[in-house]
Amino acid sequence: MTVFLLILKIIGCVIAFLLLLLVAVCTIPVFYRGSVDYDESCRINFRLRFFFGLLTATFSTEKTQKFRIRICGIPLRGKKRAKARQKKKSAPEVETRSPDAPAEPAKDKPADTETADKAKKAGRSSDAAETKEPFRDRLKRWKDSVKEKFRKCKTAADKLRQLKAMLEEEETAAALRETKAHTLKILKHIRPRKSDLTLTVGLEDPADTGFLMAALSAVYPLYADWVKIDAVFDRKIIRIKGSVRGHMVNAYAAWHVLLTLRNQRIRDIINQNR
Repeated sequence: MTVFLLILKIIGCVIAFLLLLLVAVCTIPVFYRGSVDYDESCRINFRLRFFFGLLTATFSTEKTQKFRIRICGIPLRGKKRAKARQKKKSAPEVETRSPDAPAEPAKDKPADTETADKAKKAGRSSDAAETKEPFRDRLKRWKDSVKEKFRKCKTAADKLRQLKAMLEEEETAAALRETKAHTLKILKHIRPRKSDLTLTVGLEDPADTGFLMAALSAVYPLYADWVKIDAVFDRKIIRIKGSVRGHMVNAYAAWHVLLTLRNQRIRDIINQNR
């Protein structure tokens, strides 16, 4: 009886730990920070931090593209990289010859080796002639491939017609409007909280620069809080520089995704396009 109670206690502790871990994953926010500097070259640094820094993921394009994941500060791929470096160090060095060094005299092949090479080439040519596919078989294979392509095109066209008919229904339109609302809520939730991005734009013709700025001013409320745009009229330049910070809660995004997938028509559209 004591052993049975001990087993139940261990199972209860494991279940409680898993539930606490699930609650932590859903409620603890994921913080992100990124910086970009684009002029003649593009330099991007992005970092994700979760569970108070116990789990971090970084992406950088400073010199070469690097993606690293660390748990409690320990990189996941550190051992593999160390082994790769050790292999490179232990690899034998290739002997290099200076251009001024005298070339080694070429060794003449024995007569038996030359005869064997000629026999191999003759055998290959005879095998190729024997295995050459007849013209009738090639024509049949080409005809079958054309039929298969036409069949795939017809199947794709039928799927497009079914999808078009489904999208024209009122129930589908209502489901898409609901999906759009949930998507906008998720994007609003994960948008950067702090941003100091600066976009410097200049085209060859000052009139084109003015036209571009007028077009951007029409959508000014969309980027006013996180992007500053400077116009340059005396030279051609496109530069983006700055950083963004923000966070997101996984439970909020997962909840809206579940509300979207709860709609049967959305599930039908997804299954239709698999």
